[in-house]
Amino acid sequence: MEGLGSVRSSRVKRLARSRQGVFNPSAGKPVSVRGFEWESLILVGRDGIPQVAAMEWWGRVKGVSGQQRQRQHALLRQVSAHWGRQVRQVFDRGYNGGRWLWDLDFYGARFVMRWKKGNKLIDEQGQERKAWEIARGKRSWKDTKLLWDTHTRVHRSTRVLAITVRHRQYRGPLWLVVVRQGKGREPWYLLTNEPVETQEQAWDIMFSYVRRWKIEECFRFQKTELLMESLRVRDWEPRRKLLLLVTLAYGFLLWILRPSLILERSRLLVRWQQRADWRQWQAKLSLYRLRWALSQLWGRYPPSFAAFQPYRAHHHITWHPCTMRWWMTLWHRLGYPF
Repeated sequence: MEGLGSVRSSRVKRLARSRQGVFNPSAGKPVSVRGFEWESLILVGRDGIPQVAAMEWWGRVKGVSGQQRQRQHALLRQVSAHWGRQVRQVFDRGYNGGRWLWDLDFYGARFVMRWKKGNKLIDEQGQERKAWEIARGKRSWKDTKLLWDTHTRVHRSTRVLAITVRHRQYRGPLWLVVVRQGKGREPWYLLTNEPVETQEQAWDIMFSYVRRWKIEECFRFQKTELLMESLRVRDWEPRRKLLLLVTLAYGFLLWILRPSLILERSRLLVRWQQRADWRQWQAKLSLYRLRWALSQLWGRYPPSFAAFQPYRAHHHITWHPCTMRWWMTLWHRLGYPF
Protein backbone atom coordinates (compact mmCIF):
# COMPACT_ATOMS: atom_id res chain seq x y z
CA MET A 1 0.00 0.00 0.00
CA GLU A 2 1.14 3.50 -0.75
CA GLY A 3 3.07 5.29 1.98
CA LEU A 4 2.94 2.40 4.45
CA GLY A 5 5.87 0.39 5.76
CA SER A 6 6.21 -2.75 7.85
CA VAL A 7 6.17 -2.36 11.64
CA ARG A 8 6.23 -4.91 14.44
CA SER A 9 2.78 -5.72 15.79
CA SER A 10 2.59 -5.39 19.57
CA ARG A 11 -0.95 -6.74 19.48
CA VAL A 12 0.13 -10.04 17.91
CA LYS A 13 2.95 -10.28 20.43
CA ARG A 14 0.49 -9.80 23.30
CA LEU A 15 -2.11 -12.27 22.04
CA ALA A 16 0.39 -14.98 21.03
CA ARG A 17 2.22 -15.15 24.35
CA SER A 18 2.33 -18.40 26.30
CA ARG A 19 0.22 -18.43 29.46
CA GLN A 20 -1.18 -20.92 31.91
CA GLY A 21 -2.79 -23.77 30.04
CA VAL A 22 -1.79 -22.46 26.60
CA PHE A 23 1.63 -23.02 25.02
CA ASN A 24 2.52 -21.29 21.78
CA PRO A 25 5.82 -22.47 20.28
CA SER A 26 6.04 -19.36 18.09
CA ALA A 27 5.72 -16.96 21.04
CA GLY A 28 8.45 -14.37 21.17
CA LYS A 29 9.01 -14.24 17.43
CA PRO A 30 8.40 -10.77 15.96
CA VAL A 31 5.48 -10.44 13.54
CA SER A 32 5.57 -7.57 11.04
CA VAL A 33 2.46 -5.98 9.58
CA ARG A 34 1.79 -3.07 7.26
CA GLY A 35 1.35 0.10 9.27
CA PHE A 36 2.43 3.71 9.84
CA GLU A 37 4.30 5.64 12.49
CA TRP A 38 2.39 7.91 14.86
CA GLU A 39 3.80 10.72 16.99
CA SER A 40 1.53 12.68 19.31
CA LEU A 41 1.99 15.69 21.57
CA ILE A 42 -0.56 15.86 24.42
CA LEU A 43 -0.81 18.72 26.92
CA VAL A 44 -2.16 17.73 30.35
CA GLY A 45 -3.00 20.54 32.78
CA ARG A 46 -3.69 20.58 36.49
CA ASP A 47 -7.37 19.84 35.89
CA GLY A 48 -6.42 16.49 34.35
CA ILE A 49 -8.10 17.19 30.99
CA PRO A 50 -5.69 16.52 28.10
CA GLN A 51 -5.45 18.71 25.02
CA VAL A 52 -4.13 17.78 21.59
CA ALA A 53 -1.15 19.96 20.74
CA ALA A 54 0.11 18.16 17.63
CA MET A 55 -0.16 14.85 15.80
CA GLU A 56 1.78 13.50 12.85
CA TRP A 57 1.63 10.30 10.81
CA TRP A 58 4.03 8.95 8.25
CA GLY A 59 5.01 5.68 6.66
CA ARG A 60 8.38 4.09 7.21
CA VAL A 61 10.09 4.04 3.85
CA LYS A 62 12.56 1.23 3.28
CA GLY A 63 16.13 2.44 2.99
CA VAL A 64 15.44 5.87 4.55
CA SER A 65 16.68 6.10 8.14
CA GLY A 66 16.21 8.82 10.74
CA GLN A 67 12.58 9.62 9.93
CA GLN A 68 11.34 9.11 13.48
CA ARG A 69 14.15 11.20 14.94
CA GLN A 70 13.42 14.05 12.51
CA ARG A 71 9.73 14.05 13.49
CA GLN A 72 10.60 14.03 17.17
CA HIS A 73 12.97 16.94 16.65
CA ALA A 74 10.22 18.87 14.91
CA LEU A 75 7.79 18.31 17.80
CA LEU A 76 10.45 19.20 20.36
CA ARG A 77 11.24 22.38 18.43
CA GLN A 78 7.55 23.23 18.37
CA VAL A 79 7.25 22.82 22.15
CA SER A 80 10.30 24.97 22.85
CA ALA A 81 9.04 27.69 20.50
CA HIS A 82 5.51 27.86 21.93
CA TRP A 83 5.94 27.22 25.67
CA GLY A 84 9.66 27.08 26.45
CA ARG A 85 10.14 26.19 30.12
CA GLN A 86 6.51 26.82 31.02
CA VAL A 87 5.71 23.13 30.54
CA ARG A 88 7.30 19.99 31.95
CA GLN A 89 7.85 17.30 29.35
CA VAL A 90 7.31 13.69 30.45
CA PHE A 91 8.93 10.77 28.63
CA ASP A 92 8.65 7.03 29.10
CA ARG A 93 11.50 4.53 29.00
CA GLY A 94 11.48 4.38 25.22
CA TYR A 95 13.04 7.86 25.03
CA ASN A 96 15.92 7.55 27.49
CA GLY A 97 19.48 7.61 26.28
CA GLY A 98 22.34 9.97 25.68
CA ARG A 99 21.20 11.29 22.30
CA TRP A 100 17.78 12.29 23.58
CA LEU A 101 19.35 13.95 26.65
CA TRP A 102 21.58 15.94 24.33
CA ASP A 103 18.54 17.14 22.37
CA LEU A 104 16.72 18.18 25.55
CA ASP A 105 19.82 20.05 26.69
CA PHE A 106 20.07 21.81 23.33
CA TYR A 107 16.46 23.08 23.51
CA GLY A 108 16.64 23.89 27.23
CA ALA A 109 13.53 21.88 28.16
CA ARG A 110 12.27 20.88 31.57
CA PHE A 111 11.74 17.15 31.59
CA VAL A 112 10.97 14.05 33.63
CA MET A 113 12.15 10.78 32.10
CA ARG A 114 11.65 7.19 33.19
CA TRP A 115 15.18 5.85 33.28
CA LYS A 116 15.99 2.20 32.75
CA LYS A 117 17.63 0.65 35.77
CA GLY A 118 20.40 -0.88 33.63
CA ASN A 119 21.43 2.39 31.94
CA LYS A 120 24.47 4.10 33.38
CA LEU A 121 24.83 7.48 35.10
CA ILE A 122 27.68 9.25 36.87
CA ASP A 123 27.24 9.34 40.65
CA GLU A 124 28.46 11.95 43.14
CA GLN A 125 31.89 10.27 43.38
CA GLY A 126 32.41 10.54 39.60
CA GLN A 127 32.00 6.82 38.92
CA GLU A 128 29.81 5.63 36.05
CA ARG A 129 27.41 3.00 37.34
CA LYS A 130 23.97 1.64 36.60
CA ALA A 131 20.95 3.40 38.07
CA TRP A 132 20.02 0.57 40.42
CA GLU A 133 23.62 0.36 41.68
CA ILE A 134 23.63 4.09 42.49
CA ALA A 135 20.41 3.77 44.52
CA ARG A 136 21.42 0.51 46.21
CA GLY A 137 21.94 0.82 49.97
CA LYS A 138 20.48 4.34 50.21
CA ARG A 139 17.52 4.77 52.52
CA SER A 140 14.36 6.45 51.37
CA TRP A 141 13.20 9.66 52.98
CA LYS A 142 10.92 9.35 56.00
CA ASP A 143 7.79 10.71 54.37
CA THR A 144 5.52 7.77 53.42
CA LYS A 145 2.28 8.01 51.43
CA LEU A 146 -0.41 5.44 50.79
CA LEU A 147 -1.17 5.68 47.07
CA TRP A 148 -3.98 3.87 45.29
CA ASP A 149 -2.85 1.42 42.61
CA THR A 150 -5.52 1.51 39.90
CA HIS A 151 -4.34 -1.75 38.30
CA THR A 152 -4.34 -4.04 41.35
CA ARG A 153 -6.84 -1.88 43.32
CA VAL A 154 -4.83 -1.78 46.53
CA HIS A 155 -3.10 0.94 48.54
CA ARG A 156 0.68 0.85 48.33
CA SER A 157 3.10 2.33 50.82
CA THR A 158 5.33 4.56 48.69
CA ARG A 159 8.58 6.34 49.55
CA VAL A 160 10.90 8.53 47.50
CA LEU A 161 14.58 9.35 47.36
CA ALA A 162 16.51 11.90 45.28
CA ILE A 163 20.18 11.54 44.26
CA THR A 164 22.35 14.00 42.35
CA VAL A 165 23.80 12.45 39.18
CA ARG A 166 25.30 13.49 35.85
CA HIS A 167 25.47 12.18 32.29
CA ARG A 168 28.25 12.44 29.74
CA GLN A 169 25.98 13.92 27.07
CA TYR A 170 24.19 16.42 29.32
CA ARG A 171 26.05 19.50 30.48
CA GLY A 172 24.02 20.44 33.56
CA PRO A 173 23.27 18.55 36.79
CA LEU A 174 20.60 15.87 36.91
CA TRP A 175 18.57 14.37 39.73
CA LEU A 176 17.54 10.72 39.98
CA VAL A 177 14.25 10.31 41.88
CA VAL A 178 13.79 6.74 43.12
CA VAL A 179 10.17 5.75 43.87
CA ARG A 180 9.88 2.61 46.00
CA GLN A 181 6.47 0.93 46.26
CA GLY A 182 7.14 -1.88 48.70
CA LYS A 183 8.24 -5.48 48.36
CA GLY A 184 7.66 -7.26 45.10
CA ARG A 185 7.46 -4.03 43.08
CA GLU A 186 10.27 -2.74 40.90
CA PRO A 187 11.25 0.83 41.84
CA TRP A 188 10.81 3.70 39.43
CA TYR A 189 13.92 5.63 38.41
CA LEU A 190 12.88 9.11 37.27
CA LEU A 191 15.55 11.37 35.77
CA THR A 192 14.93 15.13 35.78
CA ASN A 193 16.88 18.35 35.33
CA GLU A 194 14.84 20.24 37.92
CA PRO A 195 16.37 20.62 41.40
CA VAL A 196 15.00 18.04 43.83
CA GLU A 197 16.20 18.93 47.32
CA THR A 198 13.05 18.41 49.40
CA GLN A 199 10.46 15.69 49.71
CA GLU A 200 7.74 17.96 48.27
CA GLN A 201 9.77 18.44 45.09
CA ALA A 202 10.34 14.69 44.79
CA TRP A 203 6.62 13.96 45.18
CA ASP A 204 5.86 16.61 42.56
CA ILE A 205 8.18 14.89 40.07
CA MET A 206 6.59 11.51 40.83
CA PHE A 207 3.02 12.76 40.35
CA SER A 208 4.05 14.44 37.09
CA TYR A 209 5.19 11.10 35.76
CA VAL A 210 1.95 9.45 36.93
CA ARG A 211 0.03 11.90 34.74
CA ARG A 212 1.74 10.25 31.78
CA TRP A 213 -1.02 7.64 31.91
CA LYS A 214 -3.43 10.25 30.52
CA ILE A 215 -1.45 10.14 27.28
CA GLU A 216 -1.80 6.35 27.11
CA GLU A 217 -5.57 6.75 27.61
CA CYS A 218 -5.65 9.22 24.72
CA PHE A 219 -4.00 6.71 22.38
CA ARG A 220 -6.36 3.94 23.49
CA PHE A 221 -9.45 6.10 22.97
CA GLN A 222 -8.39 7.16 19.49
CA LYS A 223 -7.53 3.61 18.44
CA THR A 224 -10.67 1.92 19.75
CA GLU A 225 -13.46 4.52 19.87
CA LEU A 226 -12.42 6.68 16.92
CA LEU A 227 -11.21 3.63 14.93
CA MET A 228 -7.81 4.96 13.92
CA GLU A 229 -6.50 1.40 13.79
CA SER A 230 -9.28 0.23 11.46
CA LEU A 231 -9.06 2.64 8.54
CA ARG A 232 -10.29 1.33 5.18
CA VAL A 233 -8.69 3.91 2.89
CA ARG A 234 -6.05 2.72 0.45
CA ASP A 235 -4.15 5.81 -0.69
CA TRP A 236 -1.96 7.71 1.72
CA GLU A 237 -3.26 11.24 1.09
CA PRO A 238 -6.95 10.43 1.74
CA ARG A 239 -5.84 8.43 4.76
CA ARG A 240 -3.92 11.41 6.15
CA LYS A 241 -6.91 13.74 5.62
CA LEU A 242 -9.21 11.29 7.36
CA LEU A 243 -6.83 11.08 10.32
CA LEU A 244 -6.78 14.88 10.55
CA LEU A 245 -10.59 14.96 10.62
CA VAL A 246 -10.60 12.37 13.39
CA THR A 247 -8.10 14.49 15.32
CA LEU A 248 -10.40 17.51 15.04
CA ALA A 249 -13.30 15.42 16.32
CA TYR A 250 -11.19 14.23 19.24
CA GLY A 251 -10.18 17.81 20.07
CA PHE A 252 -13.86 18.81 20.07
CA LEU A 253 -14.73 16.00 22.51
CA LEU A 254 -11.95 17.16 24.82
CA TRP A 255 -13.24 20.73 24.56
CA ILE A 256 -16.68 19.63 25.84
CA LEU A 257 -14.98 18.22 28.97
CA ARG A 258 -14.17 21.74 30.20
CA PRO A 259 -15.40 22.41 33.78
CA SER A 260 -17.53 25.36 32.67
CA LEU A 261 -19.68 23.03 30.55
CA ILE A 262 -20.56 20.55 33.30
CA LEU A 263 -24.28 21.44 33.26
CA GLU A 264 -24.70 20.99 29.49
CA ARG A 265 -22.60 17.83 29.59
CA SER A 266 -24.69 16.35 32.40
CA ARG A 267 -27.93 17.06 30.55
CA LEU A 268 -26.59 15.38 27.44
CA LEU A 269 -25.50 12.27 29.35
CA VAL A 270 -28.75 11.99 31.32
CA ARG A 271 -30.90 12.29 28.20
CA TRP A 272 -28.94 10.21 25.72
CA GLN A 273 -26.52 7.96 27.63
CA GLN A 274 -27.97 7.28 31.05
CA ARG A 275 -26.28 4.49 32.97
CA ALA A 276 -27.41 2.90 36.23
CA ASP A 277 -23.92 1.82 37.22
CA TRP A 278 -22.57 4.17 39.90
CA ARG A 279 -19.02 3.75 38.55
CA GLN A 280 -20.07 5.41 35.31
CA TRP A 281 -21.21 8.50 37.22
CA GLN A 282 -18.07 8.73 39.36
CA ALA A 283 -15.73 8.68 36.38
CA LYS A 284 -13.68 11.88 36.21
CA LEU A 285 -13.62 12.03 32.41
CA SER A 286 -16.65 10.37 30.88
CA LEU A 287 -15.24 10.63 27.36
CA TYR A 288 -16.58 7.26 26.18
CA ARG A 289 -20.13 8.00 27.35
CA LEU A 290 -19.91 11.48 25.87
CA ARG A 291 -19.06 10.14 22.42
CA TRP A 292 -21.87 7.59 22.60
CA ALA A 293 -24.35 10.28 23.67
CA LEU A 294 -23.37 12.57 20.80
CA SER A 295 -23.60 9.74 18.29
CA GLN A 296 -27.09 8.80 19.50
CA LEU A 297 -28.23 12.44 19.53
CA TRP A 298 -27.05 13.18 15.99
CA GLY A 299 -28.12 9.74 14.79
CA ARG A 300 -31.67 10.35 16.01
CA TYR A 301 -31.87 13.99 14.91
CA PRO A 302 -29.24 14.49 12.18
CA PRO A 303 -28.61 18.00 10.81
CA SER A 304 -29.65 18.70 7.25
CA PHE A 305 -26.76 20.00 5.14
CA ALA A 306 -28.82 20.25 1.95
CA ALA A 307 -29.12 24.03 2.16
CA PHE A 308 -25.57 24.55 3.42
CA GLN A 309 -23.15 26.54 1.25
CA PRO A 310 -19.46 26.82 2.14
CA TYR A 311 -19.38 30.63 1.93
CA ARG A 312 -22.66 31.37 3.69
CA ALA A 313 -23.47 31.82 7.34
CA HIS A 314 -23.82 28.78 9.59
CA HIS A 315 -27.53 29.36 10.25
CA HIS A 316 -28.32 27.76 6.87
CA ILE A 317 -27.85 24.35 8.52
CA THR A 318 -31.22 23.06 9.73
CA TRP A 319 -31.38 21.08 12.97
CA HIS A 320 -34.08 19.30 14.88
CA PRO A 321 -35.30 21.44 17.85
CA CYS A 322 -33.96 18.91 20.38
CA THR A 323 -30.47 19.01 18.88
CA MET A 324 -30.56 22.74 18.23
CA ARG A 325 -31.51 23.58 21.81
CA TRP A 326 -28.56 21.70 23.30
CA TRP A 327 -26.11 22.87 20.61
CA MET A 328 -27.05 26.57 20.91
CA THR A 329 -26.70 26.37 24.69
CA LEU A 330 -23.20 24.96 24.22
CA TRP A 331 -22.45 27.56 21.54
CA HIS A 332 -23.38 30.58 23.67
CA ARG A 333 -21.53 29.35 26.72
CA LEU A 334 -18.00 29.72 25.37
CA GLY A 335 -18.34 30.66 21.73
CA TYR A 336 -17.56 28.70 18.62
CA PRO A 337 -15.09 25.94 19.68
CA PHE A 338 -13.04 25.84 16.48
